[in-house]
Amino acid sequence: MFHYRVTVAVLLCFFALTVTTQFLGAPITCISQDDIPAPFLDTYCWLQTTFSIDTAWNLRVGHQIPYPGVHRTDDPSTVVHHAYYQWIGFVLLLQAGMFYVPHWIWKKVEAGKIRQLSVGLESAVTPEEERRTRRKLLIGYFIRHLHCHKTYLATFLLCQGLNLFNVTGQMFLLDRLLNGHFTRYGFEVVQFLREDWKNRTDPMVQTFPRMTRCTFYRYGSGGGVQSYESMCLLPLNTINEKVYVFLWFLFVTLAAASVISLVGWTVLLVVPKFRLAVLRYKGHLSVGRRVEKMVRTCSLGDWFVLYQLSANVDVVNFHSLMEELQDDVEDNLNVTITKSS
Repeated sequence: MFHYRVTVAVLLCFFALTVTTQFLGAPITCISQDDIPAPFLDTYCWLQTTFSIDTAWNLRVGHQIPYPGVHRTDDPSTVVHHAYYQWIGFVLLLQAGMFYVPHWIWKKVEAGKIRQLSVGLESAVTPEEERRTRRKLLIGYFIRHLHCHKTYLATFLLCQGLNLFNVTGQMFLLDRLLNGHFTRYGFEVVQFLREDWKNRTDPMVQTFPRMTRCTFYRYGSGGGVQSYESMCLLPLNTINEKVYVFLWFLFVTLAAASVISLVGWTVLLVVPKFRLAVLRYKGHLSVGRRVEKMVRTCSLGDWFVLYQLSANVDVVNFHSLMEELQDDVEDNLNVTITKSS
């Protein structure tokens, strides 16, 4: 739910916030000079990207530099260009779509199967005759499709894996977009806030600089190419820096939760005793060889269907369902053994 519902909602809210701020406010304001119109220079620097000097983050503001990252240099290797701010809104929208894809795949394959199977069994107040009829139909389906749910389980595990792949992949994607600053962004922000800020470079300002430089070229009066240096203010980055602090913690939490979920499912599917314990707990079943025999008879996909049903069927109905299902599975197994012999 957190991957496809909470995270998608958060990303869409951030998308709306950044796009609204960008189009209703002034995302960039550059210092114009000579006869260059200010709106023209703002648009030019927004489209052509601005830049900072990598060696100017730790210099003294007001003495050596006018602002962190803003300095003159003759070394091209120290120039860091910033083009991400043009793509922030599109990337947030793309991320929201990517987080929804695994859930969309699962819903297409699942196709409401569990909801259809559990109709009439969601509540204990349903008339007993109707519940008995629904249990009989459900058990009939289960016996007919015994050992036929491997694809169902495999798709679920695939989508769980896609959730982990998606969130980790997006973290590396953002790291590329933000010039290698995202993977440690949250750690560095927390460390900066805990220590004396006077002795450290603000990682938020370094990743999302509020003041940058822009170089504008044009023909001069003599016919040669002249360059004009301008300082540009990026007020939109005061929002971006906080958005991505939140996203860093959200993505790290999602990645950790996805790993724990996959490990948990792996343990359940590998260890039969754990699968047995889960069904006993969900169905309030007594310890006995019959339920153990039923679990061993069922495939992993069959067990997964029962597990999904336990989350959608009332506990009283699920207990009755499991008690009746044990008898039918045992009878079906005996018939199969008799025919084979």
